[in-house]
Amino acid sequence: MKLKILDLETANSDYTSVCQIGLISIENGEIVSEWGKLVNPDSPFNQTNINIHGITEATVLDAPKLNTVIDELLIKLDSSIVVHHGHFDRIAINKICEKYKINEPKIYWLDSTRIVRRTWKAFSKKGYNLGNVSNKLGIKFTHHDALEDARATFLIVKKAIEVSGIKLEDWLNEVHKPITEFELSIDSQFEVIKSQENKSDSGVNRLQLIKKLLEFNSELEKFGELKNETVTTTVLNIRRMIENLENDHFKKIKNFVLQLRGQINHFLFMLSSEFKVDEEFLDLISKLHSIEEILKKDFGESLNLDLHRKNDLWLKNNLDRNLKGMFSVSRNSGN
Repeated sequence: MKLKILDLETANSDYTSVCQIGLISIENGEIVSEWGKLVNPDSPFNQTNINIHGITEATVLDAPKLNTVIDELLIKLDSSIVVHHGHFDRIAINKICEKYKINEPKIYWLDSTRIVRRTWKAFSKKGYNLGNVSNKLGIKFTHHDALEDARATFLIVKKAIEVSGIKLEDWLNEVHKPITEFELSIDSQFEVIKSQENKSDSGVNRLQLIKKLLEFNSELEKFGELKNETVTTTVLNIRRMIENLENDHFKKIKNFVLQLRGQINHFLFMLSSEFKVDEEFLDLISKLHSIEEILKKDFGESLNLDLHRKNDLWLKNNLDRNLKGMFSVSRNSGN
């Protein structure tokens, strides 16, 4: 069976806004061909995405549009094992097929994060993003360049096969087994990663916080879709912050809270200016409250969010007292 490694970059949070494709073909454990292509997504570029990959509207101005290259890409993927690092690329292909009303080809998807988590104990619960794993394995590459990411993914999987002794075709089934069934390797390269899973500022409490943050961000994304508006920047920024928190880039939870506070305050200000405040907003506030409870109980921190004065009356009428405690309501901001 053919083996391909796929990576996609997007212009914004829309899975179909692909602006760069990286695809490599593997035979006998070696790269035999590479296909890298800039794509005009015919969609606006979000500054957050630009900051990540450096691709702008000007970069892809003369590039072919996605609807003119998608058939070629799908032909290349058809009847292949397609390795991707994380769910994003698989979902993007699915969404693109839906958008252009194309039948998705037969693809045997293989998420390399699941391979990594079942190969090395250090990555079984966290830190299995492409940049972190590559760094620990000594793989040098330019992150968020689609072709470079695809190459790095290949080298990671190649190393995992060597360490685990499990063949690639067998991983198609193995990745669906519980991690607990695997005898995870503790490679000397990863000794710098501590396994203190029960400390206050890492481990269990941090995982609970991440779970609540993911729930809030999912609700926030639905909120934007429901209002026929966009909260792209906030959703993407919080998503990146959660990834950093997962990978322990925030050494102190206080630094994370400061950044989260800034993102939420930005959204609240935007909401008071652009959205009608209603019951859907109350659902978001409830999610924030659960985050606040964990921060106070387990980390001794608080969001201390500020509310734009346009929301004051609605909040008085709708928010429970225990929710009001989250906020420092500003009556001097706005008009």
